[in-house]
Formats: sequence, C-alpha cells, structure tokens
Amino acid sequence: METAQNLGGAGTVPAAGEVLLRKPLIDVADVEKSYGATRVLRGVSFQVRAGEIHALLGGNGAGKSTLIRIITGLTSRDAGDIGFASAKVGRSGPIIAVVHQELALLPELSVAENIGIVHAKSGLSQSSRRRMREIALNALRLIDAAIGDEIVDLPARKLSLHEGQIVEIARALSTGAEVLLLDEPTANLTAGETAKLFSVLKRLARDEGIGIVFVSHRMREIRDLCDVCTVLRDGVTVANATPLASLSDAEIVQQMGQSTHRPGLQLRRRERAREGVPVALLGPDGARMEIWPGTILGLAGAPAGPTGLIDPLVGAGKGAGWRLAGEG
Repeated sequence: METAQNLGGAGTVPAAGEVLLRKPLIDVADVEKSYGATRVLRGVSFQVRAGEIHALLGGNGAGKSTLIRIITGLTSRDAGDIGFASAKVGRSGPIIAVVHQELALLPELSVAENIGIVHAKSGLSQSSRRRMREIALNALRLIDAAIGDEIVDLPARKLSLHEGQIVEIARALSTGAEVLLLDEPTANLTAGETAKLFSVLKRLARDEGIGIVFVSHRMREIRDLCDVCTVLRDGVTVANATPLASLSDAEIVQQMGQSTHRPGLQLRRRERAREGVPVALLGPDGARMEIWPGTILGLAGAPAGPTGLIDPLVGAGKGAGWRLAGEG
C-alpha cells in the first residue's frame, strides 16, 4: 500500500521551525463564508504542512467546523483561495480524511471489512474479502505492528473506543491520506487511551509525514501533542501557524476571546481568600454547605443528587432547591 513520504526523518520529531519551512499540503487564504446575513468566516487563512501536528482552536461559533467542511469539500466558500500540494510524486493534491469523536464503523462487519470496504469493487466476494484483509493489515501495521493481527478479524462492535479510533485512522491511511483532521477525538477516551492515541499520532507525523489537524478545547492535551496552533475568533484568524512554545495558555485563551476575567469578581475572591470567608449554600429543610476559598468540593451520590444541587444554582432547576446565602 502506498504511504505518505517520510519527510520528518525516522526517529526524530521535527521542530516547529523546521515544519514551518515545508510547503503546505493545505493552504487556505482569505476564505469567506456567509449564511444569509451571518458572516461565519471573514477572511480566514490556515496552512497545514507534512509532518506537522497543528491545533485548530476557537470557541463555539468561531468557524472551525465551517472551515473543516470547506477544506473537505462538503461546503462551498464564497471567496478566497484553497491550494493543495501533495508530498507524493505524481499526485496533484493530498487526500484528506476526517476522524470524528463519534465512530463511523459498521458494528457487525469485521475490522478488515470496515477498512477495506472503501476499496471493494466487486461486493463482498471471497476474493474481495481476502483483499480487504490485506489492505486492513497493511494500514493497521502503519499504526501498530502488533494490533493488526489482534483485531483485524473482530467485529467492530467488540472494539474499545480507542481501538475503534485506530480503525478509523487506519481506514484513512488505507486511502493514501496525507492529512488527518481529528475533531475532538479524545472526548470519550480515558487518560490511558488518550496517551495511546497521541503516541500513534506523533509517530504518524514523524515517520510517515502525515499532516495532522487536532481540534480540541483541552489545553493540556494541545500542549502534549501539537507543534503549532491556529486560533479563530468570530470567523477571523487571530493566530496563524504560531509555534505553541511561543504562547502561554492565558494568551491563547485571550486570543480565543474566552477570557473570564472580571476585575470586581476577582477582587471579591481575593478578599474572601485573605479573610477566610466561605461561600455558603443553603438547601431545603435548613440544609447548609460551605465552600472555602482554595478548596475543591466533590459531589457524590445518585445521578439526581448532584444535579439537584447544581441546577438551581445556575438557574436551570425549578422549585425549591439550593441557593447561595444572601440570594432570594
């Protein structure tokens, strides 16, 4: 199976500066998109290079999903340019694949069939199944030399979430994809599964030259995985392919327009911390609970228990419930 050209040098992780010198696989310039009177993208620019792990960041409504749909051809753009340049000889542009947090596997088909079915030309004949299995094993071995033999014949319904994502990635690689777009891929994974996924992605970028776009709101994961970031805010690019090492978390949050700094509230918090004044919560039947500054309060119990406390506090509950002392 044809695989992406090794541009990163086996065994080495390319530095952000080195990555930025490479020709972009995807080069988005001044793209605009509107839905009626709503301007969703207002001159967005974005580049992805071979061997790069690129964080695409922005708050809800920033335009990330629309940009991904335009790049993958699911939505048209109103203005701007998109250039594609393959790292493979003889190919006019890279193949781009999207891996969503919700798996798109057929549960009753085997792993081999889920990966190979996109290549089937004669239905599910015996010869076609053998070919699918060969394709699947080749793709899985690009990710992990051992995992292919372990899961290739299993039905997809028996896979863990992590294994399912490995199959999704393998299916993308089997098509010769040079760019993987991962949209919140860790949302349903455990910490251990996330670490395994990151190990796979780093190796694909390093050894296979795959360009990876990682969409997430989890700053620690972004720091652990990515080389550079692009930040969108209200449909505008406010940081473009910026090395993550050059930005603090606070700077990234500020660029996203999600700073929660409120001077008056911060001052009251500092005053309470100095005075050691707890926040009092009053509940039904005279119940009272105090939360002291600098502490983390854990809530446990039946599913309706913590919800019955939290919902009234944020205005989502109805009837008598918990409230902050001093409030009606």
